[in-house]
Amino acid sequence: SGYILVAPNVSKVEEEPKLNLNFYPNPCQDYLILHSSQIIKNIQIFNSLGQKIEELSPEQNIIRIKTSSLVSGNYYLIINNSIIKRFLKE
Repeated sequence: SGYILVAPNVSKVEEEPKLNLNFYPNPCQDYLILHSSQIIKNIQIFNSLGQKIEELSPEQNIIRIKTSSLVSGNYYLIINNSIIKRFLKE
């Protein structure tokens, strides 16, 4: 006996608007500013070992992240659970 796979109609899938993102200064010391064309719902900060340092839910398009307490090194931002950006803390 065979199986029939019925796929949903995917012709009407709506893509999320493209997120144009700038962040500065990089390298940073005391803070990092993110400026986006869309609302940023979620930011996760990871260190170079892959450990989550912080998670934010700003619901804004301009965000100032305090970085003064971070030790010097490379960090990664995961923005809206999809976009990955690297920054350096001096």
